[in-house]
Amino acid sequence: MTFIKGVKLLSKKELGETFSSPMIYIFTAIFSFLVGGVFYNNLSFIKEVTNVSIVNGALAPTFSAMNFMLMIFAPMITMGCFVKEKREHTLPLLKLSKIGDKEIFWGKYIALIVKGLFIILPSITFPIILSFSGFNDWAIVLTNYIGIIGLFCCYLVVGAFASLLTRNYIIAIVLTFGILFSFLILASTGASINNEIVSQLLKYASLGQHTYYFARGAIVSYDLVYFASFIGFFSYVSVRLLGVRR
Repeated sequence: MTFIKGVKLLSKKELGETFSSPMIYIFTAIFSFLVGGVFYNNLSFIKEVTNVSIVNGALAPTFSAMNFMLMIFAPMITMGCFVKEKREHTLPLLKLSKIGDKEIFWGKYIALIVKGLFIILPSITFPIILSFSGFNDWAIVLTNYIGIIGLFCCYLVVGAFASLLTRNYIIAIVLTFGILFSFLILASTGASINNEIVSQLLKYASLGQHTYYFARGAIVSYDLVYFASFIGFFSYVSVRLLGVRR
């Protein structure tokens, strides 16, 4: 079986199970409600302060809140990625089939990304609402979404990796939070180190350092390379871990 065919087959199976369950719709509704509340509060703030632009007063804080919420949602979305397979003893069956380790991981990971995009999708209504009042800076909306989706893909790959390490849902969530938080605070750790090279490396490795340009309407290869490297590293380790457990 070819790589693409195996990934397609497994991701289709995962998505079929996901969208036949009410949980994905509950997650989407909760996320939309929370983001909507933040957006409404930001709009109320703009009405009271006249010298703040729509981008700085409403969109930027809303996208920032979205990023934080997605980091919280990611462990809950990914906790069952491999944990469920191990608890139901279906992972050995997958391994005995013609689907290889790479296909198993990437099939599940792509399914996670599609779930994430489904959860994020309703938030596009908020910039559309602003367009009725004259807002037309869609370039900055696009770059913010690229940044958010890039970071969310990083969160999801960590969650998938963590779910390979345990058979317990709670432990998978805690591991994911722990790893993500560790990468988040690398910037502050780097700022306290006197060695300039080590300091810059730690800052670059921090997840929190890769939203600045996206939030300001720019796409920088520096950040895209980081996303690709981060996802590549954790996916490689995950595939190797699947191979060890075969």
